[in-house]
Amino acid sequence: MRLAKYVNSERRRVTGPLMRIGRAAAAWDRIACSGKQWERAVDALREHASAIAAPISLSIYPWDIVTEMERRLDNPQAMLLVVPNGKVKLLNALPFAPADLRHESLADAWQAYRDAWRATEVREFVTKCRANPTLLRHANETWPIQGITLTPVK
Repeated sequence: MRLAKYVNSERRRVTGPLMRIGRAAAAWDRIACSGKQWERAVDALREHASAIAAPISLSIYPWDIVTEMERRLDNPQAMLLVVPNGKVKLLNALPFAPADLRHESLADAWQAYRDAWRATEVREFVTKCRANPTLLRHANETWPIQGITLTPVK
């Protein structure tokens, strides 16, 4: 009863392509759908959204993770991603961690984050991911970036 009430009151559904990071990266060959399968899933979601009596907003994220990384090279997110060990990452799918909030100030970490997005090392890695998406297996790692040095907080 409660489930039916919840489903009938749904107003928004948000989805997007499966991202090749974390556990999905480890099982990619077994769980990934083809482009054609994804198109069929999107069509089915749109059909469902238009068929139900209540209006539903369907938001489908347009990019896969490699496209997301490519777009972020020129337009990074205006927020820091801090992982549990205090390191600041550029993006969930990228292994680069230009700062560590256990040792650097927030202002210094923010500047390091901004500088890191312009680093050749990051740009080259993102470019390589298009031809070799298995590089995304490093997403949960936290690599330093050459040439970015910070002054530790005292």
